[in-house]
Amino acid sequence: MNDKQMKVLHQNSLGYIAKCKCCDDIQIKFGNAILSFTNDEYKDFDMFFDAIKQDFELEPRDFKCDYLVNTDIDGLILSFTYSELSQAIELMNFSNVILSCNKLLFE
Repeated sequence: MNDKQMKVLHQNSLGYIAKCKCCDDIQIKFGNAILSFTNDEYKDFDMFFDAIKQDFELEPRDFKCDYLVNTDIDGLILSFTYSELSQAIELMNFSNVILSCNKLLFE
C-alpha cells in the first residue's frame, strides 16, 4: 500500500490509522510499528483493544512505567508509555467513530 491509496482516519503524535482505498485494509501505525489488518482482523484487534481500554481506565496512573500489551496475535507484544497508551486508545476510539460514520453514510 502506498500513501496515495491510504485515507487517514485519525492521527496524533503517536501515529495514525488509515484505510486503503482499493482493498479496504486498515493500517495502524503506533510509533515505529505498522500493523496491517483486513476489516475482520481489525474488528478482532479492536475488540481485544477494548479490554485494554477498560483495564487502562481502572489502573492507577503511573507515568513512569511501561505498559506491555500482549496481543492476541501470535508473538506480537506492544510496549507503550502511559502517554503512548493514552494516544493509542485515542487513535482507536476516533478511528472507530469515523469507520462507523462512513459505514452509515456509504452502505
